[in-house]
Amino acid sequence: MKSINDVRAANADVFSTRSRSHLYKQWQRFTAADHTTFRIGIWGTTGAGKTTFLAMLYDALLLRPGWTVAADSNARQFVTGQLRAIRTKGHFPAPTEVTAQTDIFRYILQEEHSRQSDDLFNQVSLDFVDAPGEFYERPHQADRRVSGEMDILDYLSSCHGIIFLLDPDRVDESLGENDDDYRTMLLDLMLEFQERNIKSGLSDDLRLEQYMAFCVTKSDKNPYWEQRESAQNLAEAVMGDTMYRMLGSNFCRPGHFGFFATSAIGRYQDAESGEWLENIAYGNGRGTPDRRRVRPAAVTTTSIGQAYEPEAAPDLPPETPAPNASWAPVGAAAPNQPPAPPAASIIRKQAINPFNIIEPLDWLIDSMRREPPRIVPAGK
Repeated sequence: MKSINDVRAANADVFSTRSRSHLYKQWQRFTAADHTTFRIGIWGTTGAGKTTFLAMLYDALLLRPGWTVAADSNARQFVTGQLRAIRTKGHFPAPTEVTAQTDIFRYILQEEHSRQSDDLFNQVSLDFVDAPGEFYERPHQADRRVSGEMDILDYLSSCHGIIFLLDPDRVDESLGENDDDYRTMLLDLMLEFQERNIKSGLSDDLRLEQYMAFCVTKSDKNPYWEQRESAQNLAEAVMGDTMYRMLGSNFCRPGHFGFFATSAIGRYQDAESGEWLENIAYGNGRGTPDRRRVRPAAVTTTSIGQAYEPEAAPDLPPETPAPNASWAPVGAAAPNQPPAPPAASIIRKQAINPFNIIEPLDWLIDSMRREPPRIVPAGK
């Protein structure tokens, strides 16, 4: 019998082979329409909340003063379906499944009063592939190019800015034997970008042109809620101290990367106590399920700012068993197997209050306008 990781790898190969041509044709359609529009892509692992983030981001943009937002037909169907599930039924979107064909969706943002002398408007496009997380996690498993057609790496490397969604619950204790941590995945991706940057000949600088916003999702949960004001430290705890330092020392240009703590659902304020409470119920209970906690530690100064020193051991919940016992969250799978994610639902649909969901996009737009990046065209 095949293991779940064998099945995932096979599905990723099928997804890659059957979807390349479709992706490439869509990308040609988008880029042919407007060569000057900034493109922003999305990267996220399984369970990081890509679909929820994208739906709630569009919802928030509709209320944003100073900008008008529209979606192409595919994106409109995508976002309306997801918002119906979230806001009407209180359900989170189901994990994205591997299919024979995937789509590039586009949100178009137009700034009000931005008409130029040639009757063009200042526009920004948010382009994203509704692909399962495992395809982002291991894009190198399948051939990256067939007959000049694009794959997920072509898509990401052709974006002027990228929003990275990092799942704080994706920690060592939750990974299977064949799962990669964030350090491994991000390092592989950065090296791929660097290789393409060198081959393009656009710059002699080995550092990357893309602007990158690293967003720790689920920041409404304990203990991340208490650390939301220290997004840089929280991101370092999630991606690992080594990868965090590599961004500033080797890969990213100064000012081309930023850190954010985000939540697509947010918390609600209790009318009686005034306390801000989680708006998510897990299984039959309420509140955050037991997982390893990211422990605040002594702060030190690094080459790219202040950061937590790495800790030797996690701050385990009070239910931690005896030292010789093998600790695992309630309902976890057998040792060395990823725990089954707890069923989750929204407690108060009318109290959904996202935070820091537009801020990463604002930062990317402002940064790209000040210093536009030079990006290799898709398919090169």
